[in-house]
Amino acid sequence: MRYSIEQISNLLKGAASAELMRCGLHPFADQAYRNGKLPPPWARHELSCFLDCDKDIRRSIDYTNANPQKEGLPPQRW
Repeated sequence: MRYSIEQISNLLKGAASAELMRCGLHPFADQAYRNGKLPPPWARHELSCFLDCDKDIRRSIDYTNANPQKEGLPPQRW
């Protein structure tokens, strides 16, 4: 069976959301909807980009690491 990048992204986000809830780490755990579901911690649409070489991977890591500081937030620890 073949999946589109959008389907893979949705499957990964669903699994990650479930794990966040299981570990008590969901960022919106205290903001449930009336039906009991939690808001998703993800952006509304996927970003499809391909990391085809080490340079692309490094650039993406650097970009991700710099984002909190651009917003005036402390660096994240991965």
